[in-house]
Amino acid sequence: MLILASWYFNNSFPYSYSEVLSHSIIGLRDILNSKHIDLIIWTLELELKFYILCLIFLPLFKKQSLLIFFIPIGLFIIVMYLSTSYSWKMAYPSPLLLYMFIGTVFYYHVKKKLKNIATFLLIIFLFIIFGYLFYSQIEPVNGIKLVKIILINGFYALLIFTLSYILREKFIYNKYLSFIAKISYPFYIIHGISGYIIMIILMKNNIDPVLATIIAL
Repeated sequence: MLILASWYFNNSFPYSYSEVLSHSIIGLRDILNSKHIDLIIWTLELELKFYILCLIFLPLFKKQSLLIFFIPIGLFIIVMYLSTSYSWKMAYPSPLLLYMFIGTVFYYHVKKKLKNIATFLLIIFLFIIFGYLFYSQIEPVNGIKLVKIILINGFYALLIFTLSYILREKFIYNKYLSFIAKISYPFYIIHGISGYIIMIILMKNNIDPVLATIIAL
């Protein structure tokens, strides 16, 4: 799509071969601090960091040990210490690693390793330390203060997931919804640049923005 856009608007392709390669191998772009081609990749890079943590502490996960929750607590303490002592700041969106451990809480509840009240308190605790870390560490990205956006999105996402979890026995299988669920993640991955380029080209040809959005969708 970027090659198509470059050709259509008579521009040179804006990325080098090395930038394309580093962007195509999940985690490499982050390590090399290479230019973003599609911002959507930050979610995959974050997941990779979480999975590496899971691998390092695999024995605890296998035992379903409650000690696993010392990982986000430990991360929080280390980051706050480095921030206070050495003015070191955690890079966006790394604080979301703490948020991801909320999913582990739900997993432990499913496996009956946590009771209801412990589950509730642990979720609240993890959300609070995640929120504080994000509030204290993250500087504006491209001039945009993300704290309020992330915390509000994080809260209502957690609320929706919690309600769905509580009512999970009420959901009835539907093959059409199941199909949409299966294709939703691949579409999420490719929708950004593709959608933007389609809409820009359509609007350059005097197509109404609303209609352009519908066509792109």
